[in-house]
Amino acid sequence: MTLVGATTLPPRMLHDLDKRTNLSMERYSQAERTIMNSRTQLNRGSPSWFLGASHEMTEGAQNLSRKALRIETMAVMLVEALNMSSKQASLILPTVAAVLCPDSPNFLRLVSECKKSDVRYRTHTGRCNNPLHPTWGAALEAYVRFLPPEYEDGVSLPRTNLPSAREVSSQVHAGGLDLKHPYLMALTALFSQFLAHDLAHTPRMELPDRTRLKCCDVDYENFHPECFPIHAEQPIGCMEYSRSAPHPGNSLQVIYINKILYNVREIS
Repeated sequence: MTLVGATTLPPRMLHDLDKRTNLSMERYSQAERTIMNSRTQLNRGSPSWFLGASHEMTEGAQNLSRKALRIETMAVMLVEALNMSSKQASLILPTVAAVLCPDSPNFLRLVSECKKSDVRYRTHTGRCNNPLHPTWGAALEAYVRFLPPEYEDGVSLPRTNLPSAREVSSQVHAGGLDLKHPYLMALTALFSQFLAHDLAHTPRMELPDRTRLKCCDVDYENFHPECFPIHAEQPIGCMEYSRSAPHPGNSLQVIYINKILYNVREIS
């Protein structure tokens, strides 16, 4: 493995990194088995349960997220081993774009598959619809970033020095005059939401048995690593929230953690 600046990691370090990653992933799996055995889950039919239903994962998305978690774990360990700051990690860890290298075997295989598709019809997955860039907008591909991420650890940990998203939302939408629009109704916003969620869908992390994560009012040993509940005012107190599924990119390099584009539709 070679980092930016032609710094090559010794094979012994890579072997140790791989071994430690395997142990960490086993602990992760054990934690999930503990949660499943405890039957800690959202109440079926609750608002949080329905929200989770709108972000379900397919088997393909789940497999990709597992690969990404392993890469994320290895990246965190590498940052710790080299004693990098979050800024240094952000500069050194390569950003992954959701494109395939034109010279890679995967790209050539995809081009071959696209030649077999009927150009008169668009595919339901979005693949091969763009002849020059057959993976653009396709399902199970990573979203493209316009700006590099700013994670707390330079890899995947959300920043903790920012105000609560709930607090910002409450302040921005609090008070003010309820002015009627001259011709648009509330249905416009609802239809926009329908359109946005029909075009793209980002799955959220689930347990291996497809159970949706419960993150509020749970014991410490049943708190999933991908939980990120939102602190809210009383009487709500805690809002259920789990992180969206990560994507490994198109290579097994150490990367920023991107998110999965799960579902694709074309609007005529």
